[in-house]
Amino acid sequence: MKKGILERTKTFILIFLVLTSLIQVGILWGYESHGLPFNFIQILLANSAKKQEDIDEEMRKAFFTPFRILIYDGNYEAYPVLSTGSNHFYDLWNEAQYYLKEVAYSDNLERMEVGEWENALDNECYIFEFKNPLQAELVKWFLNISEDFEMDSIYKIALVPGSLNTVYVLGKSGLYKAEVPFNIDFKASRYKKIYTAVKKKETNEAYSLFMDVRLNNYIKNDVLVQINNTARIYAPVSAMIPDQIKNEKTVLLSEILLGADRNSYNITHSAGGYIVFQNRSNIYRIYPKEGRIDYRYTRKYYEDERGSVSSAFKNAYGFLTNIRNELIKNEQLFLSEVKQNLYSYSFIFNYKLDEYPFYFNNVSNYENAIEIKANKNRVVACSFFVRNLVPDIFGVSKNYNISHALSLFDRIDDLAKTKDSGIMVTDIMEGYVMYEKEGSAEPAWILSTYGDTYAIEMPEENN
Repeated sequence: MKKGILERTKTFILIFLVLTSLIQVGILWGYESHGLPFNFIQILLANSAKKQEDIDEEMRKAFFTPFRILIYDGNYEAYPVLSTGSNHFYDLWNEAQYYLKEVAYSDNLERMEVGEWENALDNECYIFEFKNPLQAELVKWFLNISEDFEMDSIYKIALVPGSLNTVYVLGKSGLYKAEVPFNIDFKASRYKKIYTAVKKKETNEAYSLFMDVRLNNYIKNDVLVQINNTARIYAPVSAMIPDQIKNEKTVLLSEILLGADRNSYNITHSAGGYIVFQNRSNIYRIYPKEGRIDYRYTRKYYEDERGSVSSAFKNAYGFLTNIRNELIKNEQLFLSEVKQNLYSYSFIFNYKLDEYPFYFNNVSNYENAIEIKANKNRVVACSFFVRNLVPDIFGVSKNYNISHALSLFDRIDDLAKTKDSGIMVTDIMEGYVMYEKEGSAEPAWILSTYGDTYAIEMPEENN
């Protein structure tokens, strides 16, 4: 009897020692190699409180939304569906996701010439645009489906209601078309109701397709342009650096960025005016005047660690959320672009206020707010401009003329002349430009081209 009790005691002690050892290894793994701003114990605790399925769903809701939704009237005019003020935006997006899943499982998918995309816009249709093409593998994960897409990426989606819903999907590799029966929960008549409601809204000025205007040779045919002499009031917005960074609150920043790992880091103040947190595997640099956080994983990593884009996105999301929840909790971010590198993926995010994107003027070029490089194991690098966008209560709202024909087309012509190979504008949108030092953000036209972003100031109405 005593021998049996002794053996059970030994077994319990052995199990305890094994568990303790595993936790110790996990802690060291978090300190030395993981490169994420939360440690092994925190991961265990977080997962015990929240299931991975719930975390995945949060990620999907947070960043799998189109940059914009447009309704085309079949006469080369388009009306933006605003994401504020009604449920139309999310009703239509839920519908588009249903049809994307149907396309993935479809047996009658037809590959078409890219030029047919413009023909699709001849119809009354509903367009869903991402800021840049998203890898089909990532879209598959966002939709939580098992079937692979035939296309390599998804950039724009068109729903053309008829006797069936004709679905067009445009990606880098080409254009695809499928005829899909209507979703029983969203009949054709409901599209018409949304179309009528959006068209009547006073805040939705109609845009024209450039192929119906053709005022210069540097803009793609399916880019939306505003040719009416239209004025819009822009309220002043300030892009403020959070106090924790601006006032160099080192202890608070170490708690936010490093959590329980902070005791493994050395903290120094550089002569260049930035703060450094560093251990054997990770280095953070905080630039108080610029409101920027840079991170780099200092150990080697290899091509076989890149993994899937979805696994890398999960790591990028964890890193982003940790900073966002503590410093810019109320700010709206959107996933602007995803790039595949040799050893990692780059996830690029930007700020958005209502319908307007914000970009940084970095003197020589226009930068994205956040770029996180990650692989299947960890985040390996990050550049993060941290800002709180707040209404400038002391500023004065101004009228700006948003007609592209007034001056923008001439400015694009001038810009093209400075480029040896010219330019091709793939998108024009109204937005704001922020600066490295905190202060007012200025309204501007944001131009996207193949590989670059430009901002051109809008003329004030009284000018």
